[in-house]
Amino acid sequence: MNTYGRTVPALVALVVATGLAPAAAATADPVSVPVVAQSLLDRSPSDDQLRGLTGVQLAAVAVRCAEFDGSTYCLHLGWEESTPTAEELAARVLAAQEPDLGDGVAEPSLAAGLAEWAAKPFADRFAEEQAELREALEALGKVRYFAYAADEQELPADFHQKYPEVAQWETAPPDEPVERAAGVRNVIAASRTMKQPNGYYCGPTTMAIMAWNDPSGDRGHSTSTWASRLGTTRNGTSITNMVRVTNRHLTWDNRVGAYVTLSIARYTNTQFRNVYKRHIDRGAPVILHPRWTANLNPFGRTTGGHFDVGAGYDFSSGRDLINIAEPAWSGTPNMFKTSTANVLTAQKQNTAFKNIGV
Repeated sequence: MNTYGRTVPALVALVVATGLAPAAAATADPVSVPVVAQSLLDRSPSDDQLRGLTGVQLAAVAVRCAEFDGSTYCLHLGWEESTPTAEELAARVLAAQEPDLGDGVAEPSLAAGLAEWAAKPFADRFAEEQAELREALEALGKVRYFAYAADEQELPADFHQKYPEVAQWETAPPDEPVERAAGVRNVIAASRTMKQPNGYYCGPTTMAIMAWNDPSGDRGHSTSTWASRLGTTRNGTSITNMVRVTNRHLTWDNRVGAYVTLSIARYTNTQFRNVYKRHIDRGAPVILHPRWTANLNPFGRTTGGHFDVGAGYDFSSGRDLINIAEPAWSGTPNMFKTSTANVLTAQKQNTAFKNIGV
């Protein structure tokens, strides 16, 4: 049972059963409905409430957070380490989106993403939030699993009973990586990497690399195909869509559960290394979401918000290197290695989105 006295499947079922309007939801049995989860949907803003808002004001009414079993989920942001303060949220909305490595930016700003959502009819907005919350609750076990992994804590004795969906992959032997040696693991083949064709295609190219290396075989590595699925524009790709498309079109989740958008804003190097290593050891790549500066990468360039594939690591004796399939790298293969500290610093430099896809 979780914090609200329901198993995760029961929570999900109740959220799915909720009607497409808060007024209808309010008539549900107050004993059986998970109150905190339902309250997020009940507070979905109306058309009148959204009219004429600035980006900061829009975020204040759109981004709603709740705690589930010790982890915090925020609609329109993902899994956060805590509910952002009004000041923190405003700073993320106002964070500048700098041009990436060519003629565009890698991702829409938080303000732009919220504005696009706000422009839709109420029923569509509410349905999107309902689906987002359902997917978040389905992945709660994985989020809790990596919370323990970050701090190298043993799982509670009842963890697999509480989250049986995690037991399906966490207790199974991991699949063999592409490369395995003492302290070395790689799940992406160097020969199956590529360079992004323009400045705003790092998201589709990251997805194409993951598709090319998919455990079930090449799922199609045309960047234009993935751009269409991701909804990529000249404003880039959102991390939310990166995670959603990974789960819908690729099979890495069979090894490590459905991918989630997970904040790393307060991670130490050790916590980040622990989560990254555990994910790679399960045989699945990490969707990195950095803002590179020239001092942190061998290609000597600065990016806006960017996407890479966390392809593996070299933690052999005396080494602390993360292997990255880099769409912006002009060399062949499109891969480089840098320290855990550099990768985490680059992630935290992405001011509006200090998160990864795991």
